[in-house]
Amino acid sequence: MSQAITAILATVGISGLIGFAVGYALKKILKLAMIVIGLFIGVMFALDYLGIIEVHYDKLLYYANVVVHKMMGFSNAVYSHVVASIPMAAGFIAGLILGFKKGRSAKSYPYEGSYSSSYQDRY
Repeated sequence: MSQAITAILATVGISGLIGFAVGYALKKILKLAMIVIGLFIGVMFALDYLGIIEVHYDKLLYYANVVVHKMMGFSNAVYSHVVASIPMAAGFIAGLILGFKKGRSAKSYPYEGSYSSSYQDRY
């Protein structure tokens, strides 16, 4: 019985590490993708406003719906695969969440701890 528990723990641990790496990378890639997509949409709206291009919003909405429905079909396939392999999926999902959380910048405010005390000391 201890070999079975060891095998399950090894599977969960390895898949957790892989999930952490994927979550961390995914966070960074999504951040960059959102910046690029936002800039692209901003440029498109500016060009439309200036009359350089003409955007057919009905076609844009149609293709956006097509993409959303395809992504939902993909997520259903991933869900069925995850449910089929629970021990590995549990470690992977836990690692993915931790990696996604760790992907945010650790030092959003470089002087977070000392800023408030030095500010209070000066005033």
